[in-house]
Amino acid sequence: MIIPKPLNTFHILSRNVNTLSTQYNYLQWHAALQAIFESKTNAIMLQETNLSWNKIHKKHIHKIFQKPSGHAILATTSSMEISTESYQCGGTLQAIVGSWTLQTINHGQDHSGMGWWSFIEIQGKEDKWYIIVSGYRVGNNQQVDFGSNNTYNQQYRILHQKATMLRTQETPLWTTLSHKSNYGEPKRRQFLFVLTNKNPQQTSSTGITKLFQETNHLDLHTKHHPQQNHPPTYNCSTTPIDLCAGSPEFAKALVVVWTPPRPQRRSPYIRSQLCH
Repeated sequence: MIIPKPLNTFHILSRNVNTLSTQYNYLQWHAALQAIFESKTNAIMLQETNLSWNKIHKKHIHKIFQKPSGHAILATTSSMEISTESYQCGGTLQAIVGSWTLQTINHGQDHSGMGWWSFIEIQGKEDKWYIIVSGYRVGNNQQVDFGSNNTYNQQYRILHQKATMLRTQETPLWTTLSHKSNYGEPKRRQFLFVLTNKNPQQTSSTGITKLFQETNHLDLHTKHHPQQNHPPTYNCSTTPIDLCAGSPEFAKALVVVWTPPRPQRRSPYIRSQLCH
């Protein structure tokens, strides 16, 4: 299902894809691009791509995303663990396509080596910058198995090797996002976070609550639909694990936050004059 795109809006499409295969000459990626093109999406945010983002895969997928307009910028992240196969648990991808690439001034990923999040930064009006972040937060309710290649155990091994084992893996993720939000000149930097948080339990010192406490970010679904609970996430029973959060200026410009029931994923529309 594709909803019409309102005029003068910046369309951001986000989805936890839980693997897009590179088999058959990246057939699933070509199909994904077709859906993106038909929905007139400007920014794409994919979580849990389960792909080892080496130079070969990134080059092929960048060419795929360039096809409709000739312009695309990609930002990816995956575990720093070396994978001999294409499949590697976790990771994210972000892309800006079309004419909006001309206003993209920076892109990258977190420097933890954990494959937590990637970002793209757009130059806006009045010397403001708009940073869009796509993140994937693995759950803590798993067994430690040094022989396993799932996301939790990849991150556990990395933290163990760095000798920085913490009580949970959740604190450093939210700390890095909070630090990025407050770095430099926060008043000139507006943020939009779309995250898959597979450990939705929150406390005052950890989890997403920490991000809200240390920044001025708002839960955009709650802001736009104050009388509605978060809808459950596909394949997660009644548990909502997806989050769309942003700075007040993003909340003000928000036209639609569309979080459809399974199997689609949220699709926010932002008034494009933010970045014109």
